[in-house]
Amino acid sequence: FWISSAYQKVNDKNWDLVVSTFAPYACHLIARKLKLRNQNTFWIADYRDLWTESHMFRGLFPFTIIEEYLERKINTTADLITTVSYPLAEKVKSKYKIDNVEVVENGFDPEDLATIPSEPYWNDGKVRLVYTGSIYKGQRDPSPLFEAIKNIAQCEKSQLLDNLEVLFVGEKGNLDELLEKYKVEKWVKYIPRLPREEALRMQRDAHALIFLESESPEIRGILTGKLFEYLYSGTQILSVGLDDDSSAGELISQSGHGINFGRDSHKLQLYLEELLETGSKPVVIRNTQFLEKYSRKALAEKMINLFQDYSQRMMDNY
Repeated sequence: FWISSAYQKVNDKNWDLVVSTFAPYACHLIARKLKLRNQNTFWIADYRDLWTESHMFRGLFPFTIIEEYLERKINTTADLITTVSYPLAEKVKSKYKIDNVEVVENGFDPEDLATIPSEPYWNDGKVRLVYTGSIYKGQRDPSPLFEAIKNIAQCEKSQLLDNLEVLFVGEKGNLDELLEKYKVEKWVKYIPRLPREEALRMQRDAHALIFLESESPEIRGILTGKLFEYLYSGTQILSVGLDDDSSAGELISQSGHGINFGRDSHKLQLYLEELLETGSKPVVIRNTQFLEKYSRKALAEKMINLFQDYSQRMMDNY
């Protein structure tokens, strides 16, 4: 019901370029109205997450029928469709039998780090692992990490855990249930949502960052914006639930900024024992050349270049 009034706000000009991004899908419907009104407007329909093929929410019947219809209208009208990874782009291409789908990844603005206070977030010498984000049962599952902590607590190196604190910041999902199951409440702390500036400081000053994702085939192409925050933080990433073959796992391994543990709790246990024995933050050599590709500036330039390239193709075909 918001679409008509919002459309009136942008209907007073002839736009050269319109970029709409999902979600909500209402943004795409407004852009489509602008495109139908003026065919000379170039329209880019962007999907940070997929819509009807979402790995998180497939929709509710009978609304799914309407949404499938609307998505087809959008994806067959837009001049260019962009999404965050090649597996997701292939899904859209395959479903709608179209070729005008390109990849513009999520990214990060390095200036966000330059503006946060330089003072350390903690000063007590504890070894801290930090996760900022949401937990989803069966998808973003910290169970292998908790099993590793539990195993340390039950062995001769249990005293190492006296210096450990694991922080989960954001939506906790089934965290309480998992803490009870693995008996690790003593070392795990939950913090509700924080201002982004504080979350960035925690990421920068932690000993390591926990990245959670599932190895499910339908999730292998997901590249969340959170991953790029982590990559720019300068802190080592501990990827739980992912291997090197997924889009996110590949980025983590290629960058040299982290380790993919999959669901191997034993490998995690050995890592934690070594980290707690040294008490030192692992050194991450910032891969500047790699990271530059995912700066907001570079991604904006990529989007503009795609616009120019596809616009030229359209002119050549007239």
